[in-house]
Order: sequence, then C-alpha cells, then structure tokens
Amino acid sequence: MHSLRSSHKMVGTRDGFTRSDAGHVVMNAERLRGPPSVPSVVIAAINAIEFVLPAALLILKFCMKLWIDKSANWVDFLRALLAFPIDVAFLALSFGSALIYGLPAGVLNSGSLKKILTYVVLAVTVCAAVTFCCRQADDAFVNKRHFKMLVCGSAALFCSVVTLLYSLNVTEFVVEKVQ
Repeated sequence: MHSLRSSHKMVGTRDGFTRSDAGHVVMNAERLRGPPSVPSVVIAAINAIEFVLPAALLILKFCMKLWIDKSANWVDFLRALLAFPIDVAFLALSFGSALIYGLPAGVLNSGSLKKILTYVVLAVTVCAAVTFCCRQADDAFVNKRHFKMLVCGSAALFCSVVTLLYSLNVTEFVVEKVQ
C-alpha cells in the first residue's frame, strides 16, 4: 500500500495548505511550526484546538459557577470541585457522540451500530455512576466524613477521566478494521 503523497502531485497554495491533484488538502510544515516569534506551546495549543477549547470552556463554567453573583469561599470551591467530574463525564459523552456523528456513512455497518449502542449505554451508565459518586462525596463532605468524601470523589474523577480518554478514541472501537 502506498501513501497518498507519493501517488498524487502536490500543488502549494498561498493559504499555508498544499492541495493534491486528487483534491486532498494537507497542511504545510511551515504552517504547523508557525513564525519563530510564537512560542511552541501556543503552536501546540492551536494544533490541538479541538481539545483545548472544550477544556477551556469546562474551566470557564467551573469558574462562573463559583464567582458569578456571589463570593465563593473554600467550602463552595470544594463542593464545586466535588461536582466537577460530572461535567467531565458529560463532556466525554459529548465528545464520543460528536466523533461518532462525524464518521463517514461508508465505514458503518450493522456491527458498528451494535458497538455505537454499547458505547452510548456504557457512557450514560458511567455518567449516572459518576453523578451518584459526586452526590455521595458531597453528602460525606456535609457530614464531615472526609475519608468517604475522598474515596467517592476520587472514584468519580477517575471514572470521568477514563471515560473522557476512551471517548476521544471511540471511533477506533466503533469502526471495524479492514484487513
């Protein structure tokens, strides 16, 4: 199997992209590196904008929940932190749904549909479990049961982060490999 670049003639454009004679668009290496004055961290963030933007919005929501129209103290901060895994779990469900929705119709078949339904049921179940753990952690905080709060909060955070990482790669699970 040969690569697309070796089989098609590439034509440069002024907008920083290269267009092949088959119509495929490839970003030029200069565009990925950026000008020398821009720090590499900024270039990496721009290249990963589809992940950076939702994460920034999640943090913005967390901050707004704390500081809009009220003065937050450490109790409010900790309670919001205990509820944060719920937001991460639903972000994971949103990512997975969007990635599945974006799949081309040609790669889906009846086996894919079963895997998509399995993913959705598992993701919703994890969201419910994370919500339950967060509620238990909040109740434990109110009742000054700090060990239970730590265990439930850690379990919720772990489950939500694992679900987020899995959701970012859900297309590999849903689409069957062609050999």
